Amino acid sequence: MDRRLTILVAAGLATLLVAGAAQAAKPMPTTPAGQAYFADTGLNTVIPIPSVGTPSLLLNELVLPSDGRFVISATLQVYNSSTTVDAEVGCFLFYGTGNTTGTRLDSADVLLQPGTISAGAGAAKLALSGIVERTSAPAGLTVRVICAVTGTATAEYGHLSAISVSSIDHQ
Repeated sequence: MDRRLTILVAAGLATLLVAGAAQAAKPMPTTPAGQAYFADTGLNTVIPIPSVGTPSLLLNELVLPSDGRFVISATLQVYNSSTTVDAEVGCFLFYGTGNTTGTRLDSADVLLQPGTISAGAGAAKLALSGIVERTSAPAGLTVRVICAVTGTATAEYGHLSAISVSSIDHQ
């Protein structure tokens, strides 16, 4: 049985193992908790999304430190460019090298009906999120948002952010 005794000390809480086996400590990342990183596409910058089968659009990119634990989130607005044909947009959150290589953290797909934005049709807001835990890595960690479309569509108001945290509790 693992019993712990917690003692309040001037610098904070210290936890001592009273009985049981010692637990291996996870290495602390070198990136301090609370550090934030952000990239956006700019306001009112309309970006055409390429068709599926052509190289995907690199919408946003962040280069993060090689060590750390990060909570990552991205949002973007997508619009159907056609008033007569549906458009299916797929966007992905990756980390690693290249636009579509590495680890896929999340994806979002939406079928946009034809229409006009003023009529309330043909637009959607996509949200992507993920976590990354790295204790050692070569160079930096690159996080990317990429998109492709069947039909014609554009993207706007793309935001990508990462916040370093001291720990991540997987539940």
